[in-house]
Amino acid sequence: MSYSVKQDPLTGHNASMVFIDEPSDKSGNTYATFVCDLGYPYFRIDSRTALGTRSGEKAFIFYRSDGGALRQAVGYIRENRQTGKLSVLEFNYTQSSDVVRAFLTSQKNVVIRIQATTMVPRTMNFATAGFVKGFRAVKQCD
Repeated sequence: MSYSVKQDPLTGHNASMVFIDEPSDKSGNTYATFVCDLGYPYFRIDSRTALGTRSGEKAFIFYRSDGGALRQAVGYIRENRQTGKLSVLEFNYTQSSDVVRAFLTSQKNVVIRIQATTMVPRTMNFATAGFVKGFRAVKQCD
């Protein structure tokens, strides 16, 4: 877990981020990101490899916190602005808030399976140790 404290230079709003690496990707290029925007945390997954075949493609995630109830959220795939790969899966505020809550209440880990219609499902396991501390460090996006 790591975080970056930032402020939007134009609006003065919190633009901080919290990151949790996915441990099976030794390159460090696959991680869960919690982005502060206008006072709210938005969830996204950044991946080393493509998550879909076209920008705007809908993708489902199925996730479970500490072996609890299975939940789902819907996001959209977009290009990574640095690499041009279709390797970012973003979620709107409503979908993000449920995922953020799962990470905040988890004691051990959140397991996520990404299911895009054009790709093979991918499962990722994110350890949540330190996440609450990191989220507090970015002032919970306030």
